[in-house]
Amino acid sequence: MKILDKYDAKEQKRSINQLRKLIDKTFVDPSFQRNGGVAKGSGWNFKESRKYIAAFLDGAVYNRIIVADVVTCLEFAKTERDTESIQYFKGLLEQGWHHVSIDGNNTMSTLAHYLGNHDEMYVQAGNEKVYFKDLPEDLSEDVKYTEKIDYTTLRQISKPDMCHLFRGLNTQSALNDQEYRQAMPSALSAFIRDLANGDNQLIFTNLILKRTGYLDRRYHEEITAALALRLTSPRVTLKKRGLDDLYENNKKLSLAVEKTMEKVYIELLKMATAMGSLKSEKLSKGQLHLLFEATRSVIEDLKLSIINHKEFFAYFVGTCAKAESLSRGVTQQNLHAESFTQWLKSYSNPTEWDNAINLSHAAMASDCEGLIKKKILAKGRSEEDRFTFEQKKELFLRQAGLDRHGNALSWADLYKGLYEADHVKSVKAGGQTTIANGELMSREDNRKKGANSNEPHFDYQQTEPMEESACQV
Repeated sequence: MKILDKYDAKEQKRSINQLRKLIDKTFVDPSFQRNGGVAKGSGWNFKESRKYIAAFLDGAVYNRIIVADVVTCLEFAKTERDTESIQYFKGLLEQGWHHVSIDGNNTMSTLAHYLGNHDEMYVQAGNEKVYFKDLPEDLSEDVKYTEKIDYTTLRQISKPDMCHLFRGLNTQSALNDQEYRQAMPSALSAFIRDLANGDNQLIFTNLILKRTGYLDRRYHEEITAALALRLTSPRVTLKKRGLDDLYENNKKLSLAVEKTMEKVYIELLKMATAMGSLKSEKLSKGQLHLLFEATRSVIEDLKLSIINHKEFFAYFVGTCAKAESLSRGVTQQNLHAESFTQWLKSYSNPTEWDNAINLSHAAMASDCEGLIKKKILAKGRSEEDRFTFEQKKELFLRQAGLDRHGNALSWADLYKGLYEADHVKSVKAGGQTTIANGELMSREDNRKKGANSNEPHFDYQQTEPMEESACQV
């Protein structure tokens, strides 16, 4: 078997009891596979897991578990001078991981949870549910220690090769389309994954996804990829082929596209936070795409800033509702040419999408002055309203490496761009971009604060004079 030779593989037989101990030390890397398993709500469903348990007990399974050994792979990476893999495996080792799952995570999770008597892990015997704890002692000991499964440890494999191997072992029938795309190691896939996750998951759980389990299936990453494709190639249809080509033909998005997406997601997160989880009805994909474009147009084309995100969201959905109401009078033969509702349904089609965009832009052009008067929008910040990196370093020193909650700040995270400098007295209230009116904080705290002002907290904020801005909104 080529895999054994290429990656210095070690084949063994493992009992369920051994798998149960190994699973807690096995890392499931979301960069190339879903966080599947019984506890994650993705991968196999409970019915599939129970079917596997029954087949396993009957000796009718032939799959294997494949993992990478963190220690030996780190040593291999050092001999190969593979910087990416050295950093990767070193980080995992420092976090206490022994192995990285490449294939068979659902198998491993199912068997371990069966042994742990998970509520949904049982074998159906007639009308009865037979859990592991219900087995006779001699049979339970046999299952626990005697029944074995193939377990392969790869001792010399790089991080990129793990991704490629995962794709090779899991065909399109096993992975959904976006999982298969994201298993390709590239700067593009990393950017999509990083932007769609973390705090930004709230955009999707609050505004569009009906179940949080969809996150593990990467639906939010596919939506993010579709937005990136639209910015990169506006005339491409947002279907499977277009998304596949985006990943296969581009190792990295342009800097302009990345910056636009980051700016818009900052605003969308503020809207999602202000609105909370939509209970009555979630946005459709077409509506989310239009909200993305409307937000982009406000901050990039009109050079305005959103200062009341809840009201801006209300304005957006209200405008959509009016346009959809007018669409009810459109005849069947004119749907594609005149119906806003149809345009949203056909958001993946560039021609019909142009109609929705043009209508949205026209509405914004007509309403923006009123939105400014209502203090929903404001004239955008100039470069003079943004703190420089030198000012951020000064704020770090003035705050003695702490935020206002007493949490420690990190120089490394500062250089990685994980902190933001905010105006204590907001720009809209006349605050200036000075050290005396500045504060270094986490992105999360800055999002919560929004466009409001804070009370001074640090001594330098209380003792140095604050000048008033000559231009107030």
